[in-house]
Amino acid sequence: MNVVIAGESGIGKSSLINLIAGQQLARTSNDASVCTLAPQSYNVRIDGRDFLLWDTPGFNEGLTDTPRTTNYSEVFRSFLQRMSFEGEIDLLLYCIPASRARIAMVKNYQAICSVVPPTTPIVAVVTRLERHPDQMEDWWANNEDDLQSLGMNFAGHACVTALPDSGAR
Repeated sequence: MNVVIAGESGIGKSSLINLIAGQQLARTSNDASVCTLAPQSYNVRIDGRDFLLWDTPGFNEGLTDTPRTTNYSEVFRSFLQRMSFEGEIDLLLYCIPASRARIAMVKNYQAICSVVPPTTPIVAVVTRLERHPDQMEDWWANNEDDLQSLGMNFAGHACVTALPDSGAR
């Protein structure tokens, strides 16, 4: 089963992979350095089932002080088109921050939807909930209607914190 993990740079895509896997597979960083420059897959076995978790470049990857020679949003889009064309996306996890919806978040969602088949389930994974470890699910209850009013509809959701010592669930 192919699971593509998408979202902006630094949102916690690689940390989410490590959380799902229960071990450090994907490289992560707590500073401004870029970790994922190209789609990278990780084989994970969960409850006897095999999954291929795809870590992808962030939509705004490469926006650093170094000269930008690669459009990572285009790298992601090309990867998504190829995977969609071949019918290889079983689930897409769209990581969004626990903050107010921004225009870029909505545009990125629309860009994803323009490439993947409409039958592809897209699940929202709300990250950066470290300040709300006991009420993470409340974020969704308080914001789901706003996301829907912006045209962002999800097959499901998860509210997480992927920091190793945050009591992640």
